[in-house]
Amino acid sequence: IITYVGSVMSFLGVLGLELYRSDDRVWYLDAVFGLVCGFFLCAFGIKLMVDMTCHFKNKEPLLTAS
Repeated sequence: IITYVGSVMSFLGVLGLELYRSDDRVWYLDAVFGLVCGFFLCAFGIKLMVDMTCHFKNKEPLLTAS
């Protein structure tokens, strides 16, 4: 997932640069692209934490303290 987001951010960075070169009123697009990718990664992390804690609550732990 992180690799895909990195490649999407690279593509959006180049796209934002090209759009900025044609019209300087879109200077904010790079920050918007970064925020959208950051929110996506945050939501994915929260979903992963919920899956790992709530859905596997009744199963035996993988590691135990001896």
